[in-house]
Amino acid sequence: MIAVNKTYSVDINKNFDLGKLKSTWQALENKNKETSFFHSWAWLETWLQIYSPELLLVSAEYEGETVALGLFGISRETRHLIVTSNQARLLQTGDAREDQIWVEFNDFLCHPDHLEDATEACLSELLSQKYQYDEIIISMMPASRAENLLKTFPHSSVSLSAPTFKTNLRQLSTHEESYLGSLSRNTRYQINRSNKKLGTLYGALKLTVATNTELALEYWEEAGKLHKKRWPDSGFQNPQFVNFHKTFIMKNFASGMIDMVRITAGNHLVAIVYNIIYKKNVYFYLQGLHYETDNKVKPGLSAHSILIEHYLQQGMDTYDFMGGYSQYKKQLSDAAENLLIIKIQKPLLRFRMENFARTIRHKMLEPDKNT
Repeated sequence: MIAVNKTYSVDINKNFDLGKLKSTWQALENKNKETSFFHSWAWLETWLQIYSPELLLVSAEYEGETVALGLFGISRETRHLIVTSNQARLLQTGDAREDQIWVEFNDFLCHPDHLEDATEACLSELLSQKYQYDEIIISMMPASRAENLLKTFPHSSVSLSAPTFKTNLRQLSTHEESYLGSLSRNTRYQINRSNKKLGTLYGALKLTVATNTELALEYWEEAGKLHKKRWPDSGFQNPQFVNFHKTFIMKNFASGMIDMVRITAGNHLVAIVYNIIYKKNVYFYLQGLHYETDNKVKPGLSAHSILIEHYLQQGMDTYDFMGGYSQYKKQLSDAAENLLIIKIQKPLLRFRMENFARTIRHKMLEPDKNT
């Protein structure tokens, strides 16, 4: 069904042609330099292949040109035993196991000239009464984008906020500044001390990048063993997560999109880091670290400082640590913002009652300032 919203024609379709979507998506992807790899067809193609999700394609045209695309997973949620909701989730399925690949920098894929208006047109149409979707969930959207939508849609709220960090390599290169020299004195001291300790214990630090798909998959397996030791709920415990990334690596290693990096001190493994390269931006996706009993050895600081210097020499634009707080991310970065999970609802009675009850509960839990 086509609906005209201002100057945009918005189409919402469950039965779309995948081949046509691929060509349209890639054409729009090439016009927008600001998108992350989560909006690349390479990522989406793997997502579609592994999960075969039930999807809704929302698109906007302006003067006959497609200027916005969004793929929404359809799910149903019951909260507090009585509040039910038909949800449309941007680039997610609503299944926690499938969504463990954890999309970030989430947004519509838009022509840069239509980012705000086309997005609002698409969301407004999706929320209209002719469709049965009660809530739209956009997970891990940059706060700068989410805040505009929160102002536009009155029945919207933030469910979660998480910091994200990155380092501007292009700026360092332009100023001919060394990476270590750009860091605080204390951070430099910690890195040098950690590197010296590792060198004394095991030998010289070395960075090795996987040169073929087979080696990349070997490094992936090594990272998994270390990751599971550190995190009981590691994605490596989830076969769907593992299958997704192994497939993604196999399909995209040859194009240069995947960097699996092994950092050693002598023969001792310090870290395995899985990075995704997209439009000259390096995205740190996950790692396996070998932790030491000596807290002066900081494998995260050592590994990522070496990697950032490596990518600076390669002429990359940014090193993005992505979402989630870690002290080493904060120390090694020069920019930060928040990613938000936002919920946009229809003005339904059950949601008003739910939100009212939540407000009362929060007030009851607040400490009494007069005591």
